[in-house]
Amino acid sequence: MELQKAYRQLNKNLIETYEHEVREQRKEEKEKSSLRPQHDNLQKKLLADAGFNIKKIEQEEEKDEKAFLKKLVDNRKKFVNRKPGRSLELQDRDLFAQILKEGKGNLLSHFGTCIMAPDGKFVDHIKGERGNPWVFPDDPSKIDLWTSGHIGGWRCLQAYAAPPPPTANVWFHFVPDRTGRWDFSAIAAFHGFYILRSNDSWYNCRYAWVKLSATVKVYQYSWQNPRNYTLLYKRETNNDYIRSFDSTEWMDTSAYLRAGDDTWILLTITVDAMSEGTGTWAELNFANGNANYILPLLVAAFPPAG
Repeated sequence: MELQKAYRQLNKNLIETYEHEVREQRKEEKEKSSLRPQHDNLQKKLLADAGFNIKKIEQEEEKDEKAFLKKLVDNRKKFVNRKPGRSLELQDRDLFAQILKEGKGNLLSHFGTCIMAPDGKFVDHIKGERGNPWVFPDDPSKIDLWTSGHIGGWRCLQAYAAPPPPTANVWFHFVPDRTGRWDFSAIAAFHGFYILRSNDSWYNCRYAWVKLSATVKVYQYSWQNPRNYTLLYKRETNNDYIRSFDSTEWMDTSAYLRAGDDTWILLTITVDAMSEGTGTWAELNFANGNANYILPLLVAAFPPAG
């Protein structure tokens, strides 16, 4: 009971910080979004004054965007409907566990998961206890996480306020049996896909990017030694493709711990994406379909030497 209470309090602190960031972003975005039409109109006026046919350019852009969106539906189906390989990952987990045991690693049980998002659409598909908008999934062992970001417009470097990205907090618990520096290895399997589409031209500055990040840190009385990992980053200005991302990642950290006291290891995973301009698209998806997900395999704790 006390352990569950401590777990809930740690999550409450993270959720409150996240919700504050979302509220601040919405206020900032409200101000900046009112400026974007003014910037667009100025850009159009400059082009019109230089003799360009703005109406024709807009028609061509709308035509291009409609064609892309139609193609996108068909292309996404191929990646959403691909076959899963979860049984192979469970075999990998057993293999990793055996290797780590031979290296005197203590295997830690997955205690729970909390997923936070700036908008309900990113978590509506997840069954579980939910809030505003966060979810404690009914099945914490399999994480469904996705995002897509976009702002329209003509002008280069449009002003916008980026929301905090969808985030999964994956928790592991243990009690060290000796005092000293402990080393930790978190292993997670990632299966998903990403879409990048940007049609940069001479009169605009368009782009699309996606980013998958992770952080591993340890809590005993206070947070210690966060280690940050960029697992995927792709940015395009003039390209159009959809690709799979299938990878098992090892992420390490260390902390000085006291024997006999509760210790939490937190693996935080974030997915982020943004595109700018009509006809652009950025999406990073570990959620849609049976084959796209994130699977926390295990965390191993290695005791102090000696």
